[in-house]
Amino acid sequence: MKFTGNPSSKYFFNPGKLDEDIKKDQEIIQQRRKIIYETLMDLINLDTFQKENYDLIIQELIRIKKEN
Repeated sequence: MKFTGNPSSKYFFNPGKLDEDIKKDQEIIQQRRKIIYETLMDLINLDTFQKENYDLIIQELIRIKKEN
């Protein structure tokens, strides 16, 4: 059997592990996306001023992005 690739890679002797790791990372991202979505929806619906809350969230996200 001929191996190609970087032998120092953790996937060199177990190439199937790459697909597993990618799938696991995608699941983690989906879980984080769900938490963020639910948190933002809670903030937007905090009171009856949804549009104002939405605008405030966007403004603060822009401020955070500029600061970091």
